Amino acid sequence: MGNDISGGGTGVLLSRRADARVRHNRIHGNRIGVQVEYSSYPVIRENDLAGNAMALVLSHQSSAWERANGEAARSAESGGRGAFGQAARQPADAAALQPRVLTGTVDAKHNWWGEAAVEELARDAGYGNPSFIHDGRDEPYFEDAGVKYPLDVVEFAPWRDAPLAPNARNQ
Repeated sequence: MGNDISGGGTGVLLSRRADARVRHNRIHGNRIGVQVEYSSYPVIRENDLAGNAMALVLSHQSSAWERANGEAARSAESGGRGAFGQAARQPADAAALQPRVLTGTVDAKHNWWGEAAVEELARDAGYGNPSFIHDGRDEPYFEDAGVKYPLDVVEFAPWRDAPLAPNARNQ
């Protein structure tokens, strides 16, 4: 919250069940502003995402995959071991590791995408396929172990009509 993230390949990477809350940041000047992948269900709101080659990219992100494989993957990952192979402090609880309700969407509402992006969104009345977001509208499926899974989509409406004031990002 309140960060200025710029000049990188990927500004923010949310991977492997990273259900973060990304709020009040200025993420600009990156190849990818925010990348969401592998069963991560963040809430990305009230950010300034203007000025990235791609503002938001989903990769290998599918609630259908999570429903089909998530519990087994969580069990294999937790296995009672800590991050560096030591004994875990608390037993892993599969229910606690379960993401919220799986809707096939990633919440990125109320963000500033930039002037050109807002014009694009307004032209399509919020129903199009924004050129600055890569999701299931661009790549309907990905394949894992010979099975096709639908890529999730980004919920981007409603959006901000103006950037956040700089002091708002520090609250």
